[in-house]
Amino acid sequence: MDDFTALLLSLHKQGMKLILDFIPNHTSQKHRWFVQSRNNSDASNYFRDFYVWQNGKVGANGTLPPNNWLNVYGDSAWTLDEARGEFYYHRYSAKEPDLNLNNPEVIQLLDEALNFWLENEVDGFNLIGVDHLFEPKDLEDDNTKIQPETYQLIGHWRELMNNFSFSEKLRKSRRFSRLMIADLNRATNESVEFFEHNGHPGAHLPTNKVLLDLTKNCNAECVFSLLNSWSDEIRTIPKIANWQVGDYNTSRIVSRMEGKEYLNAINMLLLTLPGTAFVYNGDELGMKDVVTNPSINYLFPQDLISRIGQHSPMQWSDKPNAGFTLGTPWIPIAEGYAETNVEAETAHGSGTGHIKVFQSVAALRQEPSIQWGQFSVALNKSVVFFVRQAEGFAGFLVAVNFGPHASTVTFRESSIKDLLPEKGEIVATTHNFGETGRHENYREGTTINLGAAIYLKPAEGIVLKWVPEASFL
Repeated sequence: MDDFTALLLSLHKQGMKLILDFIPNHTSQKHRWFVQSRNNSDASNYFRDFYVWQNGKVGANGTLPPNNWLNVYGDSAWTLDEARGEFYYHRYSAKEPDLNLNNPEVIQLLDEALNFWLENEVDGFNLIGVDHLFEPKDLEDDNTKIQPETYQLIGHWRELMNNFSFSEKLRKSRRFSRLMIADLNRATNESVEFFEHNGHPGAHLPTNKVLLDLTKNCNAECVFSLLNSWSDEIRTIPKIANWQVGDYNTSRIVSRMEGKEYLNAINMLLLTLPGTAFVYNGDELGMKDVVTNPSINYLFPQDLISRIGQHSPMQWSDKPNAGFTLGTPWIPIAEGYAETNVEAETAHGSGTGHIKVFQSVAALRQEPSIQWGQFSVALNKSVVFFVRQAEGFAGFLVAVNFGPHASTVTFRESSIKDLLPEKGEIVATTHNFGETGRHENYREGTTINLGAAIYLKPAEGIVLKWVPEASFL
């Protein structure tokens, strides 16, 4: 705990925040609650109903699970516990039994855990697996549907955090709010319901994972469709959007795109879209999935080996274990770390690598129009482009070629032409304009006529800026 406190204080001194993962859906099967719960179902056992237990069904070949519910991996969601003689439910691995959140004692203990960390001044929580918190009471129902109790519990925790955020302790420290992220994998219309349900506030940020569908086969029309699938839904409610192109459950963006060709373009897109940008560690420099060998006995649990490609340690340098640890990492280091690491990307004379492009675009997030400006997106051939504009502040045009071929686009002849001035200044690029002449034409600081044809090759992108006094036609 001393190490954690020192880390937290150091982060706060640098103006940074610390968000904790909080997993209310399940525990380890080695957790003391489960160890006690599996002992027996007697009324004297305080932990007997801390998990979801059911009797099995008698079958011709022995005891069968209570029903045909599956976990997220496609296996049975039930495992027979020989000690208790009943099946326990697990929406995830059999090593992760689901808590019974219909038990008020469990809720009280989870509340106490949240309050403990709030008292220790963490800045919020990322609630993982929240779309699986409750199971249908009727075993004949579909266990993949979000249950009404889920929204009620999220609302309860939002109220708990709000009450703490406005406590006397936090008023004195001038740190008034705490962030709640609801990490879930749902369709857009289901995700946005976690913002607010029946008039009650929910999570500040229910995760939007539409861009996890970005792959090598996702062309400009595909990207345009993904952007609209979320932005169309969130326009109807006054909430903050969020985007991500990588997470702990999905193959890394470089592996999905089968190379780094589009990395700078995708990060440019991510960092200039409206709302919060979630960046999976290592995606800023182009880390790829690690390839594991089933015959090797890794420290990581063997039954999860097939799902750890994107979990490899951060690649800091070309030193052993990529500079991540002096010990033995649970997960092996990905191939190519000697070239793809933070030290190599930021070394003097290394040129404009992926991290530097990332940093140059990320710096634009200080601009009011990028923070809260309107978002209007268009598509022309292979080029996806959009305007970010806050009234009275500098405006921005972001354009990226996501197609397999070069394209020419005249922005002031597009569907968003009325939002554009005559000219704009290039303030960021993907830095992959190879030919000498084109490199000069697309250098940062160059003024571009938006009424002229702009030529972009695949994976090339630019960000243009104009002052609000710029003349409009």
